[in-house]
Amino acid sequence: SLSLVEATEVEIKVEFKPISGVGGYELQWKEHPENWEQHGKSTSVSSETTRASAAGLNPGATYCVRMVCLGDDDNNEKGPPGRELIVDTEQVGCTPKADDGCSCTL
Repeated sequence: SLSLVEATEVEIKVEFKPISGVGGYELQWKEHPENWEQHGKSTSVSSETTRASAAGLNPGATYCVRMVCLGDDDNNEKGPPGRELIVDTEQVGCTPKADDGCSCTL
């Protein structure tokens, strides 16, 4: 199952539970309501990790994200797509910066 870790202005980070016997994964994403066939993008994910990210996204947009299992070296086929996660990226200027301190002036 796929779950959201973080969504910034231009990136969505997800984590997932590994599946035994899988050669790797493919993280797929598209902007909502575009269709997967014409507008879907993807990145390969190692079977050694449990996190992945989609980068280069548009701020303030809604994305559909899903994971696909890939076969091992002997079986190069893709499995069926997993459940879609619907995620909104942050608007420009709304993401707090870690190095910004809080101050009060009286």
